[in-house]
Amino acid sequence: GIYLLTVTNLDNNCETISTVIVDEDTVAPIVEAGANAELTCVVTSLNLDGTSSSQGNHFQYSWTTTNGNILSGQGTATPQIDAPGTYELNILNTTNGCESTDMVTIGQNTISPDAAATTTQDLTCVQGEVPILGTGSSIGIDFTYEWTTQTGNISGDINDLNSSANQPGIYEILVTNNATGCTNTAQIEVSQNITPPIASAAVNDILTCAVQSLNLDGQNSSQGSDFEYSWTTQNGNILTGSTSISPLVDAPGTYQILVTNQINGCTSTDAILVVQDITPPTVLIANPGVLTCLIETIDLDASNSSQGTDYQYNWTTQNGNILS
Repeated sequence: GIYLLTVTNLDNNCETISTVIVDEDTVAPIVEAGANAELTCVVTSLNLDGTSSSQGNHFQYSWTTTNGNILSGQGTATPQIDAPGTYELNILNTTNGCESTDMVTIGQNTISPDAAATTTQDLTCVQGEVPILGTGSSIGIDFTYEWTTQTGNISGDINDLNSSANQPGIYEILVTNNATGCTNTAQIEVSQNITPPIASAAVNDILTCAVQSLNLDGQNSSQGSDFEYSWTTQNGNILTGSTSISPLVDAPGTYQILVTNQINGCTSTDAILVVQDITPPTVLIANPGVLTCLIETIDLDASNSSQGTDYQYNWTTQNGNILS
């Protein structure tokens, strides 16, 4: 305000008046702690922004926090912090002693996205490619995916949520939240079942004039409800049981068994040769002599016929007489 001083001379009653103006400076500094922000998996530290506050040599900055962490620059307008919390900026005008405060809140989002990996089947002899699925992983416009493997082979798109594989091995999906940079992984093992069944074809006899049909033997092949059999031939003949383990045949030739494992689709084959022996023995009877009044008996001679322990002989007659 304006102050007046009056000085009076008591002897002559004269006076003099003088004025003085007392100014006032109580203007508080402008303080702006900046906009709220967020720490993420990528942004692990940041600088607070107090640059919109009053600036100059006579302003003093002081940042404090009760639940955060100031790495550096506590006495500057832009300190570096690395923890979520509430940060307070106090500015002191060293000229007038006035001060002001403002606060800013720093959040944190480091939550990992969900990552899951599954497959619905194994690789087999008929299933050469199987799906690898990221079902159960986080989905949305903020999420991306990447499939990798060191032991298998990815036959589908490596950046799709669901892809495919054509080799056994360990497959891993990487799920990334692009908004926060946070990631998570999950693995799945793709198995392969391509074990072939056992195929064994055998025959225990040959076709002859006596044995005119016989059963082939596939008993040493894989057996059970998971296996099926198919016998084929190009130059023989299968009477019955072409889909059984022991079909009946009646002609010489090569016979092949195909054994199929219905679980994995794998097959095996084996072949057997059926032999036939229907060659007739040789019968040669020497020209006999003539029975007369002097020669009343003669010997019949078939010694040039087939001989050996495998042969037997049987003489018969309709109108003669065999003595011995």
